[in-house]
Amino acid sequence: MPLVDYESGNPPIKYDYRRPDLQYKNVRPGQRFEGARNPPGTAPGCRCLASTCKTEEECPFRADESFLKTFSRENELCWACGWTIGCQSRSYSPRLKIMHVRYNIGLWDLGSHWVLRDYPDDGTAGNGYMTHVYLREHLGRKIPIVEEMRLFPAPPINFTVESRAQGKQLMAIWHTLSRRQIRNYQDQMVDILKHMRQLTAPRPQKVNGDRLGDCLTCICDPGHPPWCVDIGFTDEEWLENLAGDIRWCLVARHGIADPEVLEERFQEVKDTIPDNAPFVMTHADLNLTNIIVKDDKIEAIVDWEMAGFYPWWAERFRVMKTGGPTERFFRGVWDRVHPDLKEDHYGSKVYSWKVFEAKLRNYEGEHEPEDPNDHPGGYVRGPFCRCHPAGGYINPRDAGVRMKHTPRDWRKLMKENQQRREVEKRR
Repeated sequence: MPLVDYESGNPPIKYDYRRPDLQYKNVRPGQRFEGARNPPGTAPGCRCLASTCKTEEECPFRADESFLKTFSRENELCWACGWTIGCQSRSYSPRLKIMHVRYNIGLWDLGSHWVLRDYPDDGTAGNGYMTHVYLREHLGRKIPIVEEMRLFPAPPINFTVESRAQGKQLMAIWHTLSRRQIRNYQDQMVDILKHMRQLTAPRPQKVNGDRLGDCLTCICDPGHPPWCVDIGFTDEEWLENLAGDIRWCLVARHGIADPEVLEERFQEVKDTIPDNAPFVMTHADLNLTNIIVKDDKIEAIVDWEMAGFYPWWAERFRVMKTGGPTERFFRGVWDRVHPDLKEDHYGSKVYSWKVFEAKLRNYEGEHEPEDPNDHPGGYVRGPFCRCHPAGGYINPRDAGVRMKHTPRDWRKLMKENQQRREVEKRR
């Protein structure tokens, strides 16, 4: 899911800052002052630029205590941007606007051609940027990505400035497309994925060699990065990372009370892991909302925060989890990208891995902040203001709190199963 709402086509914005009434809400042409220009409210009568006050008492700029308060820096109107009543009384109108927020990430409009991405240092910071640099260096313009991107790290915050992709989400126009148009976009996507898969690594990793979060088994799924478990550099390491969680799920799913039975089940998971090489460049969040199109051409693929070198089957696997129009679109793509991605080969290799059979849909491990000073329960955000009493909740993960993942105690659960069976026997 991208940060920018491309449904309008995300056209270049032409600002005329000499006409704030055309750019901002609640701004309208005012009455020109005649004679000497005194500060509003210092002369008798209404001096409000909006010229809507019937009496002097109604004017918000009259020279009394309320007028003096307007120039107070402490009287804040917006906690998000720090806008005060004093700011409201000046001529300045911000050229920066919030475009979209997701989790604890915000995207700000920097005018016609640039956007600023503001996000915390949560362990995923900079992956989109370094992937962009890597793709430009190795593929040039063979695949469509945004023209430019700049990273300004300032821990614990990171800022990325990137050029705006012009066009609409493929999802936004999906219902309007003819079969010929869909086939055209599929042809382009086949070419893009073929170029991406030419880039390989000797192990699963990000482009800088760091570990990838496990967005494939999602054994303990927070829904978005950072993930609870990493994909190991080897199959053995990956299985070891999953071992405690898988054992708990097996015990819970099958009511296992015998340690030998548990190890037999776990061995099946180990024996059925697919041959994961080669590890190819993978977007890992590829869906129709991340594909920007214009004039029957794919202009850009956006949101590379999860990208890296994953097992050969990962891109298709991630897309299949999306479902809907995205899945239908890519059905006409995989067979032409690589023979291994054809349904018969892909399905037999990937879905035979019994980890998918073992895991429980709603399973969650136990989590505590790595830093004991961090608050694990998140934060309740109070009402925005009296007029707009909308509140919210700040998730600790979204705020950048690093959580230590601990599998649930499968030994304790197995002992409970043993005790339950003993009670049943005595009956």
